[in-house]
Parts: sequence; C-alpha cells; structure tokens
Amino acid sequence: MKLKHVHSCSDGVRLETAEGIMHIAFCTPGIARIRYTLDSELSRKESLVVVSRPKAESVGWTVADQHGHLEISTALLTIQVDKLTCAFSYWDANGKLLTKEPARGGKTLERTEVYRTVFDASADKVETDQGADGLRARAEGINRRLDRQAYHTKLEFEWQEGEALYGLGSHEEGMMNPGPASIFVPAKYESGCPGSCIYARLRDFGRLLFVHDLP
Repeated sequence: MKLKHVHSCSDGVRLETAEGIMHIAFCTPGIARIRYTLDSELSRKESLVVVSRPKAESVGWTVADQHGHLEISTALLTIQVDKLTCAFSYWDANGKLLTKEPARGGKTLERTEVYRTVFDASADKVETDQGADGLRARAEGINRRLDRQAYHTKLEFEWQEGEALYGLGSHEEGMMNPGPASIFVPAKYESGCPGSCIYARLRDFGRLLFVHDLP
C-alpha cells in the first residue's frame, strides 16, 4: 500500500494511498484517532463509542518528511508512516517504541454486503417445532434485501519481547494476560487494549472481534 499524497489540514493529516485514504487526528497530544476507508471520503456517521471530543486544531502537531517515512508528531507522541507500505509505528516523546505494525503493512479492508431479512406481512403461515435449543418458529414470505456496504477488517501489530496484553474482553479462564492465544471477543465485552508498554487502543466499532496471536 504505497503512500501517494499527504495533506495537512486543520482537522488532521490526510493520507492518500494506492488502496484508499487514511486520516490521523489528535484528540490530545497523547491520543490519536486514526481512520481508514476504501471510499473516496470518510464516513460522517456519528460514533457509537465516543460521545465528545476536543477540536483537533486545539492540539499542535508537525509533519516531517523523512527518507522512507513520514513523522507526524505532537509533544507526546510520534507516528511514523512507511512510504512504501503505510505501516504505522508509534513512539513516545523520548523516542521509545510503543508498538508497531508489520513492515509489510498491517491494515486490511475487504468490502462486503450486509443484508437484512424482511418478512411479508401478508404471510399467515407460521410453522413451529421443538428443537434441542427449544421452540422454533418458521414463517413464509421471507426476503433478503441489501441494507448497506460494510467492511471485513484486519489490523496487525508486532508485539515486543515479553510484552503483556490486557483488556481483551471477558474470559472464563480468568486470564489477565492472554499471551499466545486465539480469542473471540463479543462486541458487548470489547474494551480498550492496553499493553505493558504503556499504551492503549480503543477500537471504535460495534462488531465481533477475533484476536489471534500468531508467529
């Protein structure tokens, strides 16, 4: 995913790539909001997670064009963007690495169609039976209609040696640090994902999440 153009605006930094656009805005000097889409413009839908945020222009940042990468920085945080792959890495004010995506790039979006079921109000036949999970009802006159376009998403990171991960939902095993594991996190249990390297991520979406820790 090659970086093509960079635009620094009052509300953040817009990155135009060979595979869509990204936008980086700073809510505070230490909190960055990053969005990515394959569409020509970002969605204007209100967030279901964030109820309010300060104006981006109230936070100062700089954009430095370095050999092979960009550096987008505030007083507390620097995001390096690889020009060839758009892989992000995150650094604190002292130059310490917080976390990073794989060098090949760690962001994947795949378009998908979302359908909804529409019942025919004129259908008057409902069949019922008893199954292993209780009473079931089946109605005639069921139609599927295209509701909207959405995305299958994947975000990858390379964990540091000995790094612990916390906040990946609720688990029957009682693990605080899941370590090497494959984890299914229902949306209602999803939370920020803080690591032992003093950073956290908040995923602003209302969908199911699978976490895979793979070599």
